[in-house]
Amino acid sequence: MPHCIIEHSASTADITNDAALVSTVHQAAVDALLFEPAHIKTRSIAYPTFQLGDHHSHFIHVTVRLHRGRTEEQKKRLTNLIVERLCTTLPLADITITAETVEIDTPTYAKATLV
Repeated sequence: MPHCIIEHSASTADITNDAALVSTVHQAAVDALLFEPAHIKTRSIAYPTFQLGDHHSHFIHVTVRLHRGRTEEQKKRLTNLIVERLCTTLPLADITITAETVEIDTPTYAKATLV
């Protein structure tokens, strides 16, 4: 844990690429020092069709799904770090960037690892 899920407009390909998005968010999660690096999972989903309510052409939204136990301060530090890294590491423009944490219902969470 956590699962860092990057949702973004497919049009962000005009200004960056999926690998850079995933790498930037993943490293921010590592640097937050809240998780074992080997437990962090990061992935991206591009949306070809979307409509934004503001004047921007692109969007990135990061959802960090994590088990309970982090303080509000820790979660806020994590989301702020993710947004800061996206803003300062990548050559982004004309974009809205947001991030949030969502707590997983740990008692009902199921996992299987097949080898």
